[in-house]
Amino acid sequence: MNKIVLDFRGSRYLGEVYKVIKEGMGFPDNCGENLDALWDFFWGYSLLPLTIEIKNMSDFTHRSDSNKDYINDMYKVFDRIHNEFQNIVFVFTED
Repeated sequence: MNKIVLDFRGSRYLGEVYKVIKEGMGFPDNCGENLDALWDFFWGYSLLPLTIEIKNMSDFTHRSDSNKDYINDMYKVFDRIHNEFQNIVFVFTED
């Protein structure tokens, strides 16, 4: 099983969150920084089965309610990805 760790420790801005995702997943620089683009790039992901560990997202979400709302929407995309591709599993952890 392939495993990728996306560590959001210290992320303060949405652009930093997407930078961690793009670098960690190997998505191209031109990957859009929005939820639709996130879905599109996972749709074509071919390293299956895959576990993606999402670490320290609270560093970003504790900064504002709008961050929490956006990340909740992002989690819905992750759930949708898992439902569509059951070989992609998301694990959420905090250090």
